[in-house]
Amino acid sequence: LCCIVFLFCSSSVHAQLQLLPDTGSFEKRFLKDTKYEMACFALLNGKEIEVSTFTVQVHNKTGRLSVYTSLKMLSTGEQWIDTSVADANTLKPIYRSSYNPDRELILRFGKEVTGFSLIKKTNERIQIKEQAKESFFDSYIYPYILSALPLTSGYKGNL
Repeated sequence: LCCIVFLFCSSSVHAQLQLLPDTGSFEKRFLKDTKYEMACFALLNGKEIEVSTFTVQVHNKTGRLSVYTSLKMLSTGEQWIDTSVADANTLKPIYRSSYNPDRELILRFGKEVTGFSLIKKTNERIQIKEQAKESFFDSYIYPYILSALPLTSGYKGNL
């Protein structure tokens, strides 16, 4: 209880801008089309071994910020593909999908979050339909949210 009171007091003393999709806190000019690749390594007996590669493509067109990610596991050839689409003006989520050998996930965002999750081993399909009670971001685009903030000396905000 003491910790909770301390956290409440400290956050109210140092009030920061609450970053939400509808606050207009973003500099859209920083959201640029880009493509980059990364590699993931593991240490095995003191040696670095490449285990996977990532390819990320970001498109900011027609009022939408789209992030496409492909992860390829080198040892198995398995591929994981993720897509996140947000409104380019507000960064409010529109769509999210994830496909990998174990599961599929599709979400559509609006006043409700709808979609499904499929666990492939058991063929269990879980329908998703929930009210969106508050404004929120898809955590998948956090790096792009950070790149669109008007970061200057002394800037503070809460995600």
